[in-house]
Amino acid sequence: MAMKIDEKGFNAVDIFLKEISEKGKSDTVCPYCKTRLELLTNNTSYEVKCQTQNCLRETFRGI
Repeated sequence: MAMKIDEKGFNAVDIFLKEISEKGKSDTVCPYCKTRLELLTNNTSYEVKCQTQNCLRETFRGI
């Protein structure tokens, strides 16, 4: 199970998504384990997570 995200985690996800939207890429790292964040998409939903298992993970659902 992924850890509970606090304000640091939400801020990192916000910065990551803003950079992806504006530049198409991001070098934002997880504030907890310092690995790069990645974006996984599936139809209308997407997930932002770090490369470390059971660390930062935020899921967004579409329609």
